[in-house]
Amino acid sequence: MGDPAPETLLLDVAEILHATAGSLHQTLELDLGSVDVGPVGFAPIGPVHVDITLTYAGTAVVAEGTVDATVRTACVRCLGDVDLAIHGAIEGFYIQHGTEHDLPEEQEYEFIEGTAVDVLPAVRSALILELPFAPVHPGGCQAVCPQCGEGVDSCMCGPEGSDSPFSALKDLFPNPGP
Repeated sequence: MGDPAPETLLLDVAEILHATAGSLHQTLELDLGSVDVGPVGFAPIGPVHVDITLTYAGTAVVAEGTVDATVRTACVRCLGDVDLAIHGAIEGFYIQHGTEHDLPEEQEYEFIEGTAVDVLPAVRSALILELPFAPVHPGGCQAVCPQCGEGVDSCMCGPEGSDSPFSALKDLFPNPGP
């Protein structure tokens, strides 16, 4: 069993906190735990690549960057495993305690804790925003037979075995020839 997923990803910003427009660039590889979007679980395969720049803007630290990961989940059509490459944009805004009253009400922010910022929520949000709600194989796949559970390409049930409530409709309309 691997290391547990991190609960924080603290980056020290002490060197830029008093230098307006000072920037700090970090490239990181980290192991994240599974991410759930509704009923669908996504498990990263290997480390997640984070490329982030933190810039001090006079009263706040602005984080911008990218996150890249390959995740594994179940295809909603065939229920087989599908690996998806995910690329997300990281955005974060970090302020000192006591300055939040100066911000617009709709501004999202996190606090600078001492001389560090926790960028893990921004990294996870960037990934979650790019995850599909109903993941499928990129090249397409066949659905699963409702009778036997096999893929429809290898199913032996055939159309006669169908107990579909719509099967009676097929006799109402004659089959037009080619």
